[in-house]
Amino acid sequence: MPTQNQPDPKAFLAAYLADPIGSEAPDIETVVSQAEELVPYLQKNKVPLMGIAACDDPVHQALAQTPAFQAGLAFDQAHYDMIRSEFVLVGDACAAKGIRNLQVKSVPGLVPAFPYRSDNLDVLFPMDRGPDAADTMLDMGYVELKNVEEPHKFLFRKFHQGQEVSAIHLHEWAGWGTGFLDTDLLWEHSTQSPEDSSVFIPSSTDGLLITMAHAFYENKTVIMTDVQKVRHCLHQPDLDWNRAIDTAERLGWKDGFGASLQIWSHVEMALYGHTLVPQEILEQAKTWPSSYLQQRIEGLKEIHSFPFYVPFWLSKRFFYGKMWRDRTIGAGQKFWEGLLHTTAGVRRNINIDSHAVALVTVSGLDGAGKTAHVQKLSEAFTGCHIRNEIMWARGGSTGVTDAALRVVRSGSGGGAGGGQANPREKVERRRRQLRSSPARQGWLFILGFDLLWQYLIRVWWPMRRGRVVICDRYMYDALVEAAAYADDAGLPGSVLARLLTALMPKPGTKWLLDVSPETAATRSADPEDPEFLAQQRELFKLHGKRWQLRTVDNEGEFAAISDEIVRLTLRDYYRDYKTFINALFIFNPRREMLARKLRAKLAR
Repeated sequence: MPTQNQPDPKAFLAAYLADPIGSEAPDIETVVSQAEELVPYLQKNKVPLMGIAACDDPVHQALAQTPAFQAGLAFDQAHYDMIRSEFVLVGDACAAKGIRNLQVKSVPGLVPAFPYRSDNLDVLFPMDRGPDAADTMLDMGYVELKNVEEPHKFLFRKFHQGQEVSAIHLHEWAGWGTGFLDTDLLWEHSTQSPEDSSVFIPSSTDGLLITMAHAFYENKTVIMTDVQKVRHCLHQPDLDWNRAIDTAERLGWKDGFGASLQIWSHVEMALYGHTLVPQEILEQAKTWPSSYLQQRIEGLKEIHSFPFYVPFWLSKRFFYGKMWRDRTIGAGQKFWEGLLHTTAGVRRNINIDSHAVALVTVSGLDGAGKTAHVQKLSEAFTGCHIRNEIMWARGGSTGVTDAALRVVRSGSGGGAGGGQANPREKVERRRRQLRSSPARQGWLFILGFDLLWQYLIRVWWPMRRGRVVICDRYMYDALVEAAAYADDAGLPGSVLARLLTALMPKPGTKWLLDVSPETAATRSADPEDPEFLAQQRELFKLHGKRWQLRTVDNEGEFAAISDEIVRLTLRDYYRDYKTFINALFIFNPRREMLARKLRAKLAR
């Protein structure tokens, strides 16, 4: 093992576990004793624990028996089972339509073939069938995250009870900002994995190019899984160096390929004491970058730490050079791709995170299940990298309004209320307090004022700061409850209601959870009067259509209802996803814009 300029000692053990072929085995006791630190290190570096468990090497098997590894393996296995089963459904549905797919981050020889350690499943579909694949996933309950759209790359996620269960990055090319591979040759040389019939993988040649390009140009970081994948490709007897070099040259990144080969050989030398890159290829690689860039590469020879980070500006110099030299695209496309890449990079580096704002409301009887669904909605928005806040308010429930209401109650002769009265008695007492016109008008004024100032501070202001606000109860609930107490079915259509509607923030998606009064009374945290709940339910039915509330029967299985609410809410949110700031950086979704232009042209 190397003794100078050594990375973290765990890196050497991880390197052997990632690829033991041709390497000196470490001491088994050392590996076992460091299992509790080594397993998280492997997972952070995205090395598949399932592959280590499947290896019959004594070191691998000794580590696999440790409690720390068994716990990590159980987590990995559960994750693998979940995302693979979801992908198989998508793959089968696409295959039924004649749409091929290819797992971009799989390489020959790697176990398991399904890349379950990837942040997202990067799946390539033919360019002309990309929209069909997207429609297939939408039909299967996926949501397209338009806040992370890139050229020919579209992210789709599926949620279950607010948690992500599948994330598929739909690629129409093997590229990051611009294309890096000959897509026709990539499809031509792809094969079905002998280990997993659901997985189609690139050839060793293309796997090498994909891994190096992604790490060098996109991530600017070489982690252990990158080393593992490249070494697995280099082990394959069918690796075609001539095709790899020709592909990189035609697409303008031969110099970057040469830089990547040198970096990988440096990393291999530090971790393994040898490199699998043929010496004659390395000597050629040193001549591909310009003398200036080669000097910068030479300065990266000493690997003092791992993961290995590629200097940002060095990667960018190679990237813009690649776009300039790419012989497969014209000047117009080069300019457009370069502009998009530049504006996206500037936006990211000056930390501008502009999201479309929205107000989502969930209404219904007390005990209808609003809070549980609101929580799942918030988790799903967070999973989409959208900042959001939950807001709960019941009109007339703040300290200031409590004091005012005590005055109203005393003026009406109703007393302070409270005590041990049952739910029905509490409703009747409130109704007695509101029988006089002055008391009722005073109470409605207090209610309207309370709602206005709360929603101004807790809804309008967060939305101005770029947040999605999810309301557990909204003015509709307050108006229905007030109408039920005042025994006035017309109150939700009164001047007060119209004023509140005009002044309050406008929801984009409005849900009404419908349950029977008996179910609501059973679920509610506080005792409720079923008759009072029944009256509110009828009021919701009477006025819900005018308010355009989207009614859902919440008597059934929570998970299924939650998934539908999350899916439709996110689709509403992304339907017209754009902001002024994003427009300045050409970051608003382009697919929808092009679709609108096409529809307008057809209409003419």
